[in-house]
Amino acid sequence: MDENMLCDRRVCERTEFSRKVKLIVNNQQRCECTTNDISLGGIQMSTSQAVPNIKTGQKAQLSFQDQEDSQNLFNCHVTRVDGQSISVEIDRSQAAAFGKALTKGMLKRK
Repeated sequence: MDENMLCDRRVCERTEFSRKVKLIVNNQQRCECTTNDISLGGIQMSTSQAVPNIKTGQKAQLSFQDQEDSQNLFNCHVTRVDGQSISVEIDRSQAAAFGKALTKGMLKRK
C-alpha cells in the first residue's frame, strides 16, 4: 500500500505511548499487547506472540490492562496486521469514552 494513502487516511495525530492492552478479536481470540503509538482514532500495538488468525477488517474489542476500569471494552476493527504488529481503529461512537480512558491513564502515570 502507498505510504501517502496511509497518511491521508489518518485523522488524529499519533503519539508514542506504551501501555498494556488486551485485544479480543471476533469475540474469541485474545491477544496481550503493548501499544507503540496511540491517537484518539486508533492504536498501533505489538505482541510477543504470532498473530496468524488476526486479519484486516475483523471486529475486535480493546481494554486497557493497567487501570481499575480495565473491564471497559472499546469496540474497534483491525486496520493492519504486519508480523507481530497490529493496528486498530476505534469505533467513532466510542471515541469520547476512549479519549477519557486514555487521558485518565496518562495522567495517572505522571
